Amino acid sequence: MKEKTPGVKWEKKEEAIVKLNIPKYDDPFNGDGTGCLIAWQKGDVEKAIKHNRSCLLKERDILIKRGYRTPEPLQLFQSKIR
Repeated sequence: MKEKTPGVKWEKKEEAIVKLNIPKYDDPFNGDGTGCLIAWQKGDVEKAIKHNRSCLLKERDILIKRGYRTPEPLQLFQSKIR
């Protein structure tokens, strides 16, 4: 069941999040990517990671709620980079 607005090709992610009632997932910047960039530049990696994690979860929820497809099972692997 896709819920795209007829005639709308692009939309702001934050508008879709509100429309679809998707949680913020503890985003320390409330969707503000500029705040994330500034935190990263200041060395606050933890907040930048939290923001990016929340963005990915919101995008996943948008796709699932609009009926595109369910995600594939998560597979973890060991990195060879050290």
